[in-house]
Amino acid sequence: SGYMDGFKIWKTLFEDGVQGIIRGDVGIGRRVLDETTSRSFAGCALCTDFLNFKDYEKYNIPKQEVPDFIQKRDDESIGDYRDRLYRQYRIPTVLSALSDLKLGHVEQITPLLSRGINSTLLSLPENLRGDKLLFKKIVDEFEPRIEYAKNGATARHNAILKSEKIVALMKKEMNSDYAKSIFSQDLLEYVIGSMRVEKNGGGRKSHKKILKDYFKRMVPYSIKYRLLSVRKRSIDPNVLAFRIFITIYMHKLLKNSSSNL
Repeated sequence: SGYMDGFKIWKTLFEDGVQGIIRGDVGIGRRVLDETTSRSFAGCALCTDFLNFKDYEKYNIPKQEVPDFIQKRDDESIGDYRDRLYRQYRIPTVLSALSDLKLGHVEQITPLLSRGINSTLLSLPENLRGDKLLFKKIVDEFEPRIEYAKNGATARHNAILKSEKIVALMKKEMNSDYAKSIFSQDLLEYVIGSMRVEKNGGGRKSHKKILKDYFKRMVPYSIKYRLLSVRKRSIDPNVLAFRIFITIYMHKLLKNSSSNL
């Protein structure tokens, strides 16, 4: 969602003479209780992790070939598995791609990914690595007190992907002949029929949303993570539609580029 403004943020920084940014990426992940949430937080969830997409092969989608390093090793704890996925998958695959998008506008440094800091982090016991607990403990002792941000600076996914304008755009693309040449008719019909519009997506929060956010803040971490581990997850049809939309767009772009060679 941080890039859905057409890179206006980064364009403005460049035009204002800002030459670089400092990111706080670290080589450890969030606290998790099982393999599925470890993969999810690292950004490499599988189709079979989702209740409503376990049978993805019936839509003529090729069988997922999962690299060996994605699998948890027998002698590996959940915490070690989580952090290994973060270092071997999320940083070089996800974060590097997001960084590459910004580098046309600004330089970027990530000091917390330095070898020395990473080595120190990996020497810590698991209970201090997850969710940056040791870092928070140190910062909490600073005077004057440093407050943590409680809300994200970018728009919520629902505010974008469930807006009437974006849903209409994605449906139009998925109804095109080009889309049908890439994806099966069954998949396109399923996604189009499952998408939803939230008219309040970008406006004020509903009372239900306010209560839900309050509940999240009040519930202890231990209970939150246990709920995450037992919850049966489903992929949001609007998110799936957006992935299909991007695939169609990139397919066109690469096909046109190759024809011009």
